[in-house]
Amino acid sequence: MEFQEKMPPNSPSDSPINGGEGIDLALRVSGDRIWGYSVLKDQRRLLRKEETVAEKILWISLRNRQFQGLKFRRQHGIGPFVVDFYCNQWKLIIELDGEIHNEPEIQRYDCERQTYLEDAGYLVLRIQNEVVITNLDEALRRISEILPSIYGGVGGGVR
Repeated sequence: MEFQEKMPPNSPSDSPINGGEGIDLALRVSGDRIWGYSVLKDQRRLLRKEETVAEKILWISLRNRQFQGLKFRRQHGIGPFVVDFYCNQWKLIIELDGEIHNEPEIQRYDCERQTYLEDAGYLVLRIQNEVVITNLDEALRRISEILPSIYGGVGGGVR
């Protein structure tokens, strides 16, 4: 592939999931590096089709503005990443973490990814899959509690 653009400054590092090792996050297509996130469209579709049990459970409570009237999207692309759930109104990202997130390499990737997203102005809330599966009310409480803190206590989660 001949198309290649310069990467923006302060780009996060390649993830181990994307097969990367270094500090430049260029998505790889057929071995070539490109800057452009439209290639994530197929990945987002696949992730929605192959969602985890925890994602299915939480999505039932978040979809169609059922949770505090907020619109959430699932498997939403933000920059070079696909996040589990996203509320644009609050710039809130909810990530569900399973057992794989206990592996050191994945923890390093999660940390870099979260730093990138937070530096871009997003709030990232991580919840363990097990919490969603065994105690959905606790997961929803955690989401509800963090909403007012995003903008210094403005509103009860809805602005």
